[in-house]
Amino acid sequence: MDGVVADFVGGICKAHNRENPYEKGYVGYQIEEAWGITPDEFWKVTDNVEFWDGLDKFEWADELIEHCENLVGIENMAFCTAPSRNPLCIVGKSMWLDRYFPKVKRIFTKEKYFCANPQTILIDDTDAKIEKFIKHGGLTVTFPQPWNQATLGDNFSRVLAEISLRVICLNK
Repeated sequence: MDGVVADFVGGICKAHNRENPYEKGYVGYQIEEAWGITPDEFWKVTDNVEFWDGLDKFEWADELIEHCENLVGIENMAFCTAPSRNPLCIVGKSMWLDRYFPKVKRIFTKEKYFCANPQTILIDDTDAKIEKFIKHGGLTVTFPQPWNQATLGDNFSRVLAEISLRVICLNK
């Protein structure tokens, strides 16, 4: 969800009243390092429902979900999203998903690879989660963001094409 259909980075920048480090050329995954704050300081602003429920939806989110639905059917889709350290995150993410994508099931887990098998595709923005999912037998598409090593660039049509290719692999 975060980094694919919901703008976590925009939300965290707004909550901390700081500039987006990726717009300044930062390439790491740990934004708190770019800002020079502790992980606790970084995550504290997310310890509420409003932060998660208030994230902006990316402009491509509806098209992405519609594309996936057309390929596999809504009944075969789920958001696999990692909760933060605070249980209110699940409440806030659920409210967000209920508002924007109420028909899509959801799975809350930090261990997304538990869902990996030869019949599942993970679309994610985190390299480590992608690698574990592949290691455990699942198919993946890395959603390109400045913090990962995706080779799709910022061409959204290429992302949709990669998803289509993975679905073709499922149907062989």
